[in-house]
Amino acid sequence: MKKLIFLLLLMTLCAWNALQAQDVIHKKNGETIQAKVMEVDEDKVKYRIFDEPDGPTYTIDKSLLQKIVFQSGRTEVFQDNFTNPELYSDQRKHAIKIGFLSPLFGNTNFTYERNIKPGRSFETKVGFIGLGKNLDNRDAAGVFFSATYKFYRTPDYYMRGMRYAHILKGGYVKPELTFGFYEADLWGSDFNGERERRSVNYGAVMLNLGKQWVYSDIFLIDMFFGFGYGFDNNDNIADYHYNITKTGDGLNFAIGAGLNIGILLK
Repeated sequence: MKKLIFLLLLMTLCAWNALQAQDVIHKKNGETIQAKVMEVDEDKVKYRIFDEPDGPTYTIDKSLLQKIVFQSGRTEVFQDNFTNPELYSDQRKHAIKIGFLSPLFGNTNFTYERNIKPGRSFETKVGFIGLGKNLDNRDAAGVFFSATYKFYRTPDYYMRGMRYAHILKGGYVKPELTFGFYEADLWGSDFNGERERRSVNYGAVMLNLGKQWVYSDIFLIDMFFGFGYGFDNNDNIADYHYNITKTGDGLNFAIGAGLNIGILLK
C-alpha cells in the first residue's frame, strides 16, 4: 500500500514538473497553445508544440496574442501601440484649460483633464456665471459644473509602429453631464412688463464632438460642439444658460460649444 501511494505521488510530481516545464501561449480569441517558445521578435513568435519537441517550428503574429506564460512563471503581455501606456510615459497627461471666449458670453470657466489610459480621458469643468460681460443687463450670478468622459479617435486601420502623436491630441467624442444654478434679472415668458429677479436651475445631457491640438507637450487648443437634452425651471420658450442654450419649454433640445486654451502638466 505504501509503495502504491509512493508511486502515485511520484507520478503526480512528474506530471506537475512536465506541466510546469511548458510555455503557454494565450491567443486573443481565448485559445491556448502548450508550447516551447523558440523566439520572440518584433512582430512574430516562433514556437514548437510541447508534445512534439522535434517537430516543425511554427510562427504566429504577435497581434493575435494576448500573453505568454513562460515555464519560469514570467508573463509577457502583448499590447497594441495605441494602447501601450509605456509608449507615452514621457508625455504630460494632465491639462488645465480656460474657456478662451467665455468672458464675452457672461461667464468664466476652467476645465481639468486627466488621461486615464491611451484613448481615454476624464474632464471636469467649473464655470462662474457673471464673471464676464453682463449680457442683456441680466446681472447674473451663479455657477455651473460638468463632467465628461472623452474617447479619442483611433485610425480606421493600423500600420506597424503607429501611435498617438500625443496622448491628449486628436479628434474625440465626449458624453457630458452638466448642471448649474444662478440668479438673474429675466423677462417673463411673454417678454412684456417688468423684469424680475429669478433663481434658475438647469441641467443637460450632451454629446460633444471636438478636436484637441497639443504643441510642444506644454500648450493646447481644444474646440468642440455639442447637442443633447436640456431642462430648467424657467418658463421662457428658449433660454441661454451660459454653457448651453436650451430651445423650448421644459425638457427640450440643447446645444453648446466651446474654445479652450490650456497648459499641460506632469
